[in-house]
Amino acid sequence: MRALRPGADAHVGVLVDAFAAFATLDDELSTLEADLILDMLRSAFPEVDHGWLGRRLQRAVRNPRPLQGLAVELKDSFDDAGKLALGLQLFTLVDAAGRSERNRTSFEVFMRRLGRPDYGTSILWEMRGDAGEPADSDLPFERLVFGRDGADVILPPAASDQEFRVYRAGDLILVRNTGIAPLWIRGRSVETGSFLRMRERQPLVVPGWTLSHEDLMFFLDVKRTGNTPSIYLEEGDAGLTAERTRGRQSALRVSFGLLAEVEALRDTELHAGSRGPLKKGDIVTCRNHERLGDASGFSLS
Repeated sequence: MRALRPGADAHVGVLVDAFAAFATLDDELSTLEADLILDMLRSAFPEVDHGWLGRRLQRAVRNPRPLQGLAVELKDSFDDAGKLALGLQLFTLVDAAGRSERNRTSFEVFMRRLGRPDYGTSILWEMRGDAGEPADSDLPFERLVFGRDGADVILPPAASDQEFRVYRAGDLILVRNTGIAPLWIRGRSVETGSFLRMRERQPLVVPGWTLSHEDLMFFLDVKRTGNTPSIYLEEGDAGLTAERTRGRQSALRVSFGLLAEVEALRDTELHAGSRGPLKKGDIVTCRNHERLGDASGFSLS
């Protein structure tokens, strides 16, 4: 999906029609569903006038079009990555409209007419869990789990009621709350079972940790590639400074992945999480929300 202005491409209107058709599978459009649709459309088409999108959505709700015909119209408009992102976003509307068999069937038929029934099957498998938990390798989109033991990324102890999953397909980053407590994204509460598209400069807040869009992208990249970049920390009169390469004054090497690894390159008074003071040769594995500090009260994450 790319930024377009009204009238520049007929596909904008077709997408509005498709989103509206899925949101009204239960024959009504709730405020939550309308907000979801407008949020997705504004993200997909940031150059389009928001007022026009709202009016176009109202028209689509008043005069709904058959889903099968909309899928055929969209089939040749998107590549596979676009179809996958579209399928994920459409599922959020299916889920908000209710978990009926009719809604599930409508989604499956739409994805089949779109030319990728396998994407529809994978999305339902992950989101509904009817056939158990799929492995990462079974999914055509990326998945990252934040939570307690067994999650890809462990959340702080204060966030014991929070758990969420992050999905990536193309430039779409979708957050799904799977915990029992709400998440907060850009000051908006995301309740249990709800979805929200994550965008740049939007913080995701759980007790004890604030994650940015860039943080989520980083963790997704680490999981996909296995690369764990390192920085070197030097102690000086101004405190700790970070460098990309090791120098004569380097005190610590910190490698960042789904876990962080801290190696002491010389004796220090620094602590990593609950371990320390760190002495030369010590290697400590920490969770990413844990902090570096010393006995004086200095602390950084």
